[in-house]
Amino acid sequence: MSSRKKRNIIMVLLILFFTLALLYTAFGSFNYYRTPSEILADPSLDGKRIKVAGKLSGQIDLDADGGNSFVISDGKSEIAITYDKSLPPNLTEETEIIIEGTYDHQTGIVTADSALTKCPSKYSSK
Repeated sequence: MSSRKKRNIIMVLLILFFTLALLYTAFGSFNYYRTPSEILADPSLDGKRIKVAGKLSGQIDLDADGGNSFVISDGKSEIAITYDKSLPPNLTEETEIIIEGTYDHQTGIVTADSALTKCPSKYSSK
């Protein structure tokens, strides 16, 4: 095989490798946000990483160990969240929040490791 052919094959393989790596990075960890109703209705999510979106319902309780406990709702169902880090400063009642963590179907609690709030005023029409 000529050196030019080898070089072309190597270039094609490199392009293929980087394309696959890019696709994996873009979609490999993709999972959509579920609502509290969807999570509570699906026992197969037990022990799995999930993303749940809803509105803060009620108050935030500070646990003895410094963690936070609160409830989010989709208007139909509520789900309990525990979170050991500091919460976003703009988190108030009725704020939309996205939680990522592990779901325990037995207790109905999501142990969160990430909490983000949405900013509706940024996108609402004036």
